[in-house]
Amino acid sequence: MLSVEAAAHRFTNKDYHPTTLVRLAAHYLTRREAAAAFMFADRRCRISPRAGAQDYVLRALCLSALDDREAARRDFMRAYELDPTDARINQTILEEGFAVEPIELAQNIIASPRAEETALDTALNVFWQAAYQAVVHISPQSNTLNGWAVWRGSDSMILTLSLSDHDEVQAKELIIESDPHHRLSKGGLHARDFAVAIGDGDHDSIRISDPDGSFHPIFIHVDPPLKAQSPRVNHRTAQAPEADLCTVVVPLYDDVDMTRVCLEHLKKQKASIKIDCILVNDNPGHVELQALAQEAQQDAGFRVVDNPENLGFARSINRALAQIESGDVLLLNSDIILPEGGVERLHKAAYSAGDIATVTPLTNNGELTSVPAAFKANPLKSLDEIEAINATLAKANAGAIITLPTGIGFCLYIKHAALAVSNRLPDYYGRGYYEDVDFCLRLRDAGFRNVCAADVYVGHKGSASFKISKRALVVRNLRVLSARFPDHSAESAAFMKADPLAETRALLASAHPEKVDEAIVLFGAGSSLKTERTAWLNAQGKTVFHLDLQQAGPCGLCLRSSDDDGWVIDFACDPDGFSNLTAYLLRSNIKQIELDASAPCTKEFVDFILEQPMEATLLFDGAPIKASPAYHHPCQSPGEGRPCAGCSDDFSKRMRAATAQESFIAMSMRSTGMRTVVTNRMAAAVAQKFRIEATPEFRSDGSGMTTESARDVQNVLGILNFKSAFETERLLLTLIQYIAHMRLDIRVVVIGNALDDLRLMSAGNAFVTGFVPRDDYLDVLRNYQIDALFFPHRWAGFTVADRLSEDLACPQAYFDWSFGAMSRRDHDLAIDPRVCDDAASRQIATWVHSLFRQ
Repeated sequence: MLSVEAAAHRFTNKDYHPTTLVRLAAHYLTRREAAAAFMFADRRCRISPRAGAQDYVLRALCLSALDDREAARRDFMRAYELDPTDARINQTILEEGFAVEPIELAQNIIASPRAEETALDTALNVFWQAAYQAVVHISPQSNTLNGWAVWRGSDSMILTLSLSDHDEVQAKELIIESDPHHRLSKGGLHARDFAVAIGDGDHDSIRISDPDGSFHPIFIHVDPPLKAQSPRVNHRTAQAPEADLCTVVVPLYDDVDMTRVCLEHLKKQKASIKIDCILVNDNPGHVELQALAQEAQQDAGFRVVDNPENLGFARSINRALAQIESGDVLLLNSDIILPEGGVERLHKAAYSAGDIATVTPLTNNGELTSVPAAFKANPLKSLDEIEAINATLAKANAGAIITLPTGIGFCLYIKHAALAVSNRLPDYYGRGYYEDVDFCLRLRDAGFRNVCAADVYVGHKGSASFKISKRALVVRNLRVLSARFPDHSAESAAFMKADPLAETRALLASAHPEKVDEAIVLFGAGSSLKTERTAWLNAQGKTVFHLDLQQAGPCGLCLRSSDDDGWVIDFACDPDGFSNLTAYLLRSNIKQIELDASAPCTKEFVDFILEQPMEATLLFDGAPIKASPAYHHPCQSPGEGRPCAGCSDDFSKRMRAATAQESFIAMSMRSTGMRTVVTNRMAAAVAQKFRIEATPEFRSDGSGMTTESARDVQNVLGILNFKSAFETERLLLTLIQYIAHMRLDIRVVVIGNALDDLRLMSAGNAFVTGFVPRDDYLDVLRNYQIDALFFPHRWAGFTVADRLSEDLACPQAYFDWSFGAMSRRDHDLAIDPRVCDDAASRQIATWVHSLFRQ
């Protein structure tokens, strides 16, 4: 390991910087200097390349040392989400007491082939405390099942395997005697390694018992076999004749209400082919579900297969497939709402080309086929809305198909020609996830295609919960899938980048807008104002849409959901585009439009807004322009608090240019009496100064805050750099260099990104955290032990800075657009926004130095 001196030497080298951060964090953590360790670990988690699971574990350990248990818990869980199969991560979460479901983490440790003895001991203790009697890990190797077992009670146990060899099933018993020298034989436990030959067959089930009867409960983990991917061979024949029968297979497990709706819609299907249905009851102990299945069986074409025990998705499907002699198959989750005519259109899509194997419809929650928001779970619509969306797609996308990287098993139509090549889902994915993808990729390798029927839409409720056990299973099975089909990940990424369903999603977003009780469109707000205002409105139960003027290329308007990865609709800046936008806003029940008073705009758009029936509100956050002055002359009096003649002249020129470009909304405000909302103390003072009647909407006026604090002063100046920009970086560099030149005992921490982090950090006693999400600001400021704040953006974002200064109970420096009209709190520094960077830096350095000497 590098020495701390060598690591420090490599700190500003961009090639070595990420690894150096880890080494320095580990070094200071070992020395019990938690604050220093946290800085390096925290930055590693915020920069590229993207932090890994162990980086979050390192930061969590630093946070634990700083007694920030909640932040440490969040980091441990982030590490878990990145790699839930890592035994050490699971062990640490258990030992730290952060586990909500300890059994799930203990199972992950047992499933890990590289778990150390201490991790296994931790996991086994969880099982024993939950009254488990035995724990078994089995790993298939060629024609052998290797494994180990730990149990309580008698000296021996019986391992019973149900083996399948082609069409024959036979039971094989193995008596396992306790090995007192086994590494896990301690504390009264029995343990032993074992190996069982299974020939050329496969294992269907595993049972553990002691000589007197069955152990209960037990935990058995079986590793999936990593079979090599077979070469792509074209088994596809010429266009197969259309099947005259489709058997719908519906596995039943839970959610009786949704299952009932699913079956009711299935009974309404009308098609040119015969439709049969097999219901596989995979939860035999569920009385209501069993009664529902028996009730459905009274209808012609419905039959029920009862599993003797819970077999999971793949084996349930395979039991049904084994009973189907001919025709096509539709795999259908029991939480799917299939509109009338859905089976017929899926059938039509399947036979639109000879090389099609499977067809997946569009849905609200279907990963690659999700609409309107792409590649995510959209809310389940009402029954009427599902039918309406389906009707829109049936007309607009009639007969349209799109090739997919893989089919998706929530609603998967499979042609009988494909079933002749592969008629089983793989059962080596444990309790589920990706067996449908494996099945479809094997068909693709046989020369077929998996497609999406873009004219069919189904409702999919999906799972409401996401337990940590599911996360571990998903990650583990994804590794199995990637080993078998190494190209799949790249193919899926290429599909998502190409986004062939973009037009369809825009069509649906426009034709079927989100109808909400209280919705507001936010236009033209800068990133900071947009984020804060959206959060403010969401907290009041209001839905927010964002409308932006696109000036790159052809001028247009872009309407999007406030989710970063939500839907997007484009409108032209012409009469037809404005008309379409108006129609959409009215269909969405929009009651109000809020406009950033200083955002760039066009007169045509202002006229359009003023003609709308919904209320228009102006948002004012204090600064009249959105960009800082461009100074061309050296400052003549950098040591003074007021601008020199050169600074004032440059500032005036920039103001005149900005006013000519950006004052349409401001002029409308004065001429129409439009309602104005101010979002912070400074904006309220500016509005009052210019006699603008405004409504204050911000959390607090700060009057109750005191800057007196009992905590130790660490001489740390925090700089809130929300957004990287050349003007801001120039000011930061000037300030840092000035503090270093004057040899002031001041440490500078830049909260956020910079255009060149390493340059700033090499300029003086400065540190850059990297990107910080809005919700993390306060925790980061506290963990970096910030004593004073400076907000370097001259033109926007004072709302956030003022709130954080109040929450942290520390003084702040800021550019004051009210020019003294806003009351200044004790120890705060109000800077004239007309001064240049040199003058501002001198004022700030003097202010901070004076604060820290008190």
